[in-house]
Amino acid sequence: MVYTDVKFNISDPIWQKVYDAAEEKARLNVLAFCSRPVLIEGGGYNGIWLETQPMGGEMYAMRNMEAAMNNQLFFMENIRADGRIPSVIRFTGDEKHPLDLMFSHFQGYCFPYHALNMYFLNGHDREYLEMLYDVLERFDAYLWKHRDSDGDGCLESWCVWDTGEDNCTRFLGGPEAWAGETAPYGQARLPYESMDVMAYSVDGRQTLSEIAAILFPETSLSDEWQKRADEVRGKLRSYLWQDKRGACYDRDCDNRVMDVLIHNNLRVMYHGGFDSYMASRFVGEHLLNPDEFWTPMPLPSIAANDKLYLSSPNNNWSGQPQGLTYQRAIRALENYGWRLGTGFLSTPLILYVLADMDIEYACRLLENEEIPGWLSMPKNGATTIWERWNAVLPDGVISGIGMNAMNHYAYGSIVDWMYRNLCGLNPVEEAPGFKKAVIRPMPDARLSWAKMKLDSAAGTYRIEWKYVDGQLHGRVTV
Repeated sequence: MVYTDVKFNISDPIWQKVYDAAEEKARLNVLAFCSRPVLIEGGGYNGIWLETQPMGGEMYAMRNMEAAMNNQLFFMENIRADGRIPSVIRFTGDEKHPLDLMFSHFQGYCFPYHALNMYFLNGHDREYLEMLYDVLERFDAYLWKHRDSDGDGCLESWCVWDTGEDNCTRFLGGPEAWAGETAPYGQARLPYESMDVMAYSVDGRQTLSEIAAILFPETSLSDEWQKRADEVRGKLRSYLWQDKRGACYDRDCDNRVMDVLIHNNLRVMYHGGFDSYMASRFVGEHLLNPDEFWTPMPLPSIAANDKLYLSSPNNNWSGQPQGLTYQRAIRALENYGWRLGTGFLSTPLILYVLADMDIEYACRLLENEEIPGWLSMPKNGATTIWERWNAVLPDGVISGIGMNAMNHYAYGSIVDWMYRNLCGLNPVEEAPGFKKAVIRPMPDARLSWAKMKLDSAAGTYRIEWKYVDGQLHGRVTV
């Protein structure tokens, strides 16, 4: 087992107290299951859930590698003979039956990606990787044997907890759990032709392709799994994607499109189920739409203007944003190369969104030199900002697409973000004309330095910062 440890100290005692309290809380969530440490979810959830704790284990690996590995291994070791992975595992303390295994629902599937990452974090254990390959292959076979009850090539969700959307209105009172392998026809409008469960298969098959490339490099297995993952992506696009609306929509037991716009499109991106076109459409038209998902508290579970949206103070995936959604959003962006997936109107907002999460995320997007991305323009010879990312093709030929101005303000709106976030100069609404300003720079070491000057009606503002030998230096003149 690879030894890991993390230590952090800061001069500010209050920040040190916050850090220490967070570390202590996480440490208290490490419990013993059969004398083996695991990181439970906490907050009253004293087990390991498939939708949270493989991911949580990976996040905790640098602090407790053994617990992080067990958060994967307990699911792998307890796979059922037919290939079903337990959704929840609790420790009972009973000598004969120490573990309580739940198989009545899927409870999400945030597992393949994180389990593979643990192989790399813990010293490339081939035996572990072979076991993971076997588990993922068996579960994929289970999905396609049991969860396409009508044989139309689209996998199904059979209950509320298959996707972990507790109390969500879109299930119309359907059952929370559903044991067995017989589809729940007659239960509300279930089974649903599900974007989530299709994405589970994509994620598993994509991971199997990556593992096969390591374990069996002389065979065609990696290519075969990649092809099978792409087949599921193709079905998801042809059957659940509504191109006129720029999003996926589940279908009910009668194969009718369910007219409810759900954040689960972002989950599909987390699993890698969209192509770049689909991701671009959903992010640009919906994720960053202030009437839908970019609300004052962003990322509600159902679009805020949808008839099934419900704001409830309780555990309810019908409205209020969920912490898991924020966690999944990071990988969803990473899967699409930190490139812009936004449209004409929402592109000015994307860097603000990312900077609110972490300035590193915004700067990673900013430094992208490929299409779509701001640096792709000067890389391709631009001396202006174009109306379209691909206004000029890499071979220097002007694209034949319509509405293709070679000098346009839209993507140039990034300058506003540079002033407001990188250099940190923000006007105060109650004191127009920069009589007052909020100065809050957001430096990032990869940019080395930035500076600005503004001559306003009220006077001159100068802000600059730079990194010297790893130390940040700044100056503000008003």
